[in-house]
Amino acid sequence: TDDKTFWYPWQEIIGGQPDTNTRVFTFTVTPEAPVMTIAMHVPYTLAFERELVARLKAARLPGVFVDELGVSGGGRPLYLIRVDDPARPAVLQIDPPVNPRWEDRDWRGKTVRVTDLPPTVRVNPLAPGDERRLFFLDAREHPSETAGSWAVLGVLKALTADSPQAARLRKGNTWLLLPIFDPDGVAAGEFDIRCEKSWTSNGPGFRASIPEALTAVACLRAARGRLLLVSDF
Repeated sequence: TDDKTFWYPWQEIIGGQPDTNTRVFTFTVTPEAPVMTIAMHVPYTLAFERELVARLKAARLPGVFVDELGVSGGGRPLYLIRVDDPARPAVLQIDPPVNPRWEDRDWRGKTVRVTDLPPTVRVNPLAPGDERRLFFLDAREHPSETAGSWAVLGVLKALTADSPQAARLRKGNTWLLLPIFDPDGVAAGEFDIRCEKSWTSNGPGFRASIPEALTAVACLRAARGRLLLVSDF
């Protein structure tokens, strides 16, 4: 995590009382130390992701790229990790929107900054006979569900391992990994469904207003015809 803290399993929570109005989960416990920090899941923070991105860029692993798809409504970068067949990497081209229209809207009592224009994402034409298959995995559509980010990181480690299994998984394939779908929600430390609604509604304030969701949709459209798997953790 941000401060290099080691997290370990503590105990099962028994008798906790949830408040559905305030989304506060309350339980009583006798502490084992003067100060304790308790988390429902091992944190996967924006600072951890920035460090991961920096390490990947510095490592220059064959066929591993970090694409910055743009920024969220709060101005936070949205990173896509692309793991290609090192023998035949596909070039992903991202054109940011020209003069995007940003505006403030109310979302469940909060003000969020939104835009209706996604970036343009294109996969350059492949060589004749290159039947590239694409896999798209994302996490943190619900910002508080950190386990999804760790799952995506596990996929990244499996794909970049020096093993015959990793070589088979990458041969003729392109993997698009989005560890944090909603960086603004992660920064706020909240559970929210605004990105979830982006997939299921075309109404005002939903699909046409969430930069993170629009970017993901743009990636999927660019991969049309070659997309084999979409998985949301």
